[in-house]
Amino acid sequence: MTPLWPFGKQALAARVQTHGVSDLLCWFGFELQVPYRELASVARRLAGFFGLFWQRSAGAVGFVGLLPEEEPVLVSYAPRKDLIAQRFLTSTVENPTHTFPQLWLLLPPGVFLAQAVDPSRSPEVSCQALQLLVASGLAGQALYLDPQFGRKSYRFSGHWVLPRGERRPLLSGVRAALRGP
Repeated sequence: MTPLWPFGKQALAARVQTHGVSDLLCWFGFELQVPYRELASVARRLAGFFGLFWQRSAGAVGFVGLLPEEEPVLVSYAPRKDLIAQRFLTSTVENPTHTFPQLWLLLPPGVFLAQAVDPSRSPEVSCQALQLLVASGLAGQALYLDPQFGRKSYRFSGHWVLPRGERRPLLSGVRAALRGP
């Protein structure tokens, strides 16, 4: 894996695995590896960016925890930076024994999380399934995230589906968050 951007002394490695653009949507698969010595700082910056990026919504932000052999955990949040950022930290790096794949949905006004995701079974989280979900109007954006602790580094991987016009602000924000202060 090659470095995505120069991060000073940080040895972050990232890549975009798949990507695509249609008339209305764009999507990309990604992987980011963070050395443990940098994890707390990088995770806080990503959580802050994530909270800011999605607080612009007029609708709620949905979190779906995907636990093996169990019904999904559905939690809906008001679009507030502090709530979203804290859930991001809690579900990715702050509690190693409870790290699991997750689906984040930016819900349009008037759409409830249980309308977008069946609460009785884990949703399909392939990039194509998320494209269909966003194209249907049940979600404004969809992010599948699979955080994992490795031997030498922490890995964020998954895919993000969003409206075509949001691609540039998203990538600019992620770059700024990873570069840090």
